[in-house]
Amino acid sequence: MGTMASRRLREMADAVIAKTAEAFELGEMEDEQGFCAVAATEDIAKQDFILTPGRYVGLAEQVDDGEPFETKMARLTGELTVLF
Repeated sequence: MGTMASRRLREMADAVIAKTAEAFELGEMEDEQGFCAVAATEDIAKQDFILTPGRYVGLAEQVDDGEPFETKMARLTGELTVLF
């Protein structure tokens, strides 16, 4: 969520901040892929008590554009070569 302003700084849009604040204020959260997860202490222990969000939240589903990987990679590599 958000966009990287630099290698270390991620900027969040007002809508994302509002969504996060609302989820926090409600107090009862439900798992939402790519946004939040409720983890039991046992689950956290299985991860050696590492609290990196990606271990629990996962990624939001991505929409498949239908272009096969090999075709897309060849096209993007070609475009990158032209840009260099």
